[in-house]
Amino acid sequence: MAQAENHEHVGLARVLGPAHVWALGVGIVLVGEYMGWNFAVGKGGAYAALIACWFAGILYTCVAMIDSEVTSTVAAAGGQYTQAKHIVGPLMAFNVGLYLVFAYTMLEAANAITVGFLVDTVATMTGHQGGVDQRPFIILAIMFLA
Repeated sequence: MAQAENHEHVGLARVLGPAHVWALGVGIVLVGEYMGWNFAVGKGGAYAALIACWFAGILYTCVAMIDSEVTSTVAAAGGQYTQAKHIVGPLMAFNVGLYLVFAYTMLEAANAITVGFLVDTVATMTGHQGGVDQRPFIILAIMFLA
């Protein structure tokens, strides 16, 4: 008995284009410039910001080392979700996903605050006395990003 051949092409849908990836990169750079080092230096001083950067660098190095060790032992795709599930359990995989959602949400909020700050700065530089209210621009940016 001959079976009918089914030639369906199965693959992932391309959702993000080059413009989306560019916008993500620009957003991350803006947030890093205005909410990262400059903000830390203004609040805690240069030495405190340097210590925080070293600490964060050590933590990222540890994450990279753990990923390189664990990836070779987990025979499944899925990145940190799968690693957490195999090493600690499904609750940790849920927590990893939850933390990533929080990180993306905070990135969107920081991008919106940065847009409001930049609009206020440009308004002040162009001669608008007292700047502008940042809140409408922050809300518009969040609506646009969401």
